[in-house]
Formats: sequence, C-alpha cells, structure tokens
Amino acid sequence: MKYTMQHTVELPKFCDALAVAPDGKTLAYTSTLPTDRKLRLYDAATLALRKEVSVGASGLNAVTISPDGKWAVTGAKSHAAYSVVTGKRGVQFAGHKHEIRSATFAPNGKRYYTASSDNYTPADWSVRAWDAATGAELSRWKCPRQLRALGVSPDGKLVAAGDKDGYVTLFDAATGKQRWEVKALGAPDAEAFVVAVAFSQDSKHVYASANGPTPCRGVSEISVAKGVVTRTLAPKGEGIMAVSGKLLFIAHATESALLVVDLKKDAIMAQLETQLGVTGLAVSQDAKTVYVGSYDHLSSFVRKN
Repeated sequence: MKYTMQHTVELPKFCDALAVAPDGKTLAYTSTLPTDRKLRLYDAATLALRKEVSVGASGLNAVTISPDGKWAVTGAKSHAAYSVVTGKRGVQFAGHKHEIRSATFAPNGKRYYTASSDNYTPADWSVRAWDAATGAELSRWKCPRQLRALGVSPDGKLVAAGDKDGYVTLFDAATGKQRWEVKALGAPDAEAFVVAVAFSQDSKHVYASANGPTPCRGVSEISVAKGVVTRTLAPKGEGIMAVSGKLLFIAHATESALLVVDLKKDAIMAQLETQLGVTGLAVSQDAKTVYVGSYDHLSSFVRKN
C-alpha cells in the first residue's frame, strides 16, 4: 500500500480541526487561535481555497460537514451551519455554556451531536443531540468529566464520548441511556485525555486514542457488547486518529508522520511524511485520499494501490 502526496499548500493559520465532505468535494478547516475567527473551505481535489467565512467567534475546536455535503458546521459555545457554496449561515445549535470540543452528524444527517468542555464552573460537561434541520435540542447527557472527543456508530444507534481523564462512555443514541464507561489506554490513574474516538465499520468496536504528559501510545479497541478493552493497536501511534473502512490512521508518536494501520492485522501498511507533525486529519470514505493539517501546511495524499 502506498500513499503519494498530491498537493500541499501553506495555511494562513494553525490547523486545529479538519473535515472532508462525504462526497469528496469540499474540505473545511478551523483554528483555535484567538485572532482567527474564520471557517475556510477548500476544493478537496486541488486544495484551492474557495471561501473564507467569518464565524464571529474564536476558539473553533471542531468542524464537520453534513452527510449531503451542503453544510459546514463550526463555532465555539454554539455552532452554526454555513453553506459550502455561498457561505450563507443556516441553522444554529445553541445552548452549551462551555466551548464545544467535538461534534459530528448522525450518518443519516438528521441529528447533530456536540460535546462540551472547559474549566469554568458551573460545569457544562454534556453531550447534546440536536435536530439538524431546526437546531432544536433533542436530548442531553451529562458527564462527570470534561469531554474532548465524540463519535457516532455507522448504524446511528450509538454515541461514544471520550473525556479529559481518559475514559470512553457509550450511550444509546435513541434514549441517551449510558451502556458502559471504560478507561482507555493505561492504568486508571494514568494522566491522559482522549483525543479521538471512532467506530468500526460494523459498529462492533470503538477505537480511542489519547495524549498526555506521559506517553499514551497506541489505540484502544473496545468491545461495544462487553465494554472492555480487547486489544491495543498501533503502538507507535499517539493522539490524532481516524478510522475509514478497514484502516486506522494515527499520528506517529515521535516523528512528523502519519501511520496507516490495517485494523485486522495490526500492521503498519504505510507511513506518510508530514509537515511538522499532524494537527488535523480527515480521510475520504473510501480511504483513498488522506488530508493532513499541520502547523502551517495542508496536504493531500492519494493511495495508488
């Protein structure tokens, strides 16, 4: 398996969040820098900047694109949808008291999920489900810790949230009932926060990566049915992660590179050399194109075989 760099462009601001549309046409990125309050939209094929949209808030921790590819959604304490064609603002998702750290759509596009986190009190550490068409809050699940990562299963039935203390919690998407909570990567007292969570193609496993002051190498594979860590994958990886099909993509723990790992074999299939590390990551649905954001560059890699 070989990925070749196709395009690379300089970024005007540090990349913190990156998303590619399911149709593969649009790429969106945001930054948490206080001086930057913009959503930037790129042509996913060429990495040509198509539009800059003023959001009106700083600290844009998360960005996502709707399943139909028509809307890019971002914000700080509240999120709003912006047309990927005109930049016009659409529905707003407002109600969190703290910054939204992670967000995602349900696969059918009918729900939008957000997770909040900050050190302020009173705490608003919650996962919220919203009506994607109207912006109405549908349900709210409070958590005992600051939330950092969020994922929805491909069948739309489950929501997984990762938090500041390294735990992953699984919720039923329809009822909000908690199914289990498990410590990912390391002993219960290990200092690590979950950076990313993702589901397997068959919705039978949750994958969680972490980061922290001590090495938190690898990715925890957690059984959805049992709520236990079944194995640790990618021992050379740490931090930013994505899953697409049968492949896992994760930042190299010590090098400026991205690892491509076969989930079944737990074998490194490719290593993509990046610009000064990986700060943003998005992968096409067919896993043939990978987009990597760094401190000052955006690059695309295409699989040749």
